Amino acid sequence: MGILRLEEMGIELEAPDNFHFYDDGKVRSLGAHLLMLRQKYKSTAMPRIVSVSCERFFEAAEPAYRKIVNRRGFHHGAGGFNHCFYSNRYKNVEDAISKGGEIDNHVCIVEDLCPTDASTIKGHELTHTILYLNGLDALKEALGTIDVDGRTLEELPLEAICQIGGFYAMVRNNPAEKEYKVLGSPYNAMMYDWLHKNSVWKGWGN
Repeated sequence: MGILRLEEMGIELEAPDNFHFYDDGKVRSLGAHLLMLRQKYKSTAMPRIVSVSCERFFEAAEPAYRKIVNRRGFHHGAGGFNHCFYSNRYKNVEDAISKGGEIDNHVCIVEDLCPTDASTIKGHELTHTILYLNGLDALKEALGTIDVDGRTLEELPLEAICQIGGFYAMVRNNPAEKEYKVLGSPYNAMMYDWLHKNSVWKGWGN
């Protein structure tokens, strides 16, 4: 076992030796980065020459698309991802961890996000890692530092928990901000309702 420190969350977790975490930071294109990782871990049947062509397309197209939708005030979709690579002998990440399979867990966000969006999206993706490692109690403790009672957190669906993890990261890393808005997830209404019931944060999402 080793200690994994998730800087954006200020959370430390025990991680088994077969769980390898990589914070890939900010990338120009989520699509291109995922294609590169799939090639690296040989999890795709796509020929390398085709993959490289697709990577170059995404590298050019995704930033242009984000600029267009930002100018028009639209939400432009995913801003990050959390992806685990492991042998197809295992049915999921938890199965691979328990049976000693090697897991390579990569997290990244796209570049050019505003600070609150960057923290929110990064926190959401890191919460997936926290849950892989059964670290819900650590997240509950962290929520207490921003006056959120996390005792009923496990009653929520996984993606709603990750939205709350993103909310926590946003508050923690942007203390000077006076107004927070979390956009673009169907789980936001559930998150806001839970926060209204379990914290001092009132009136958000209205």
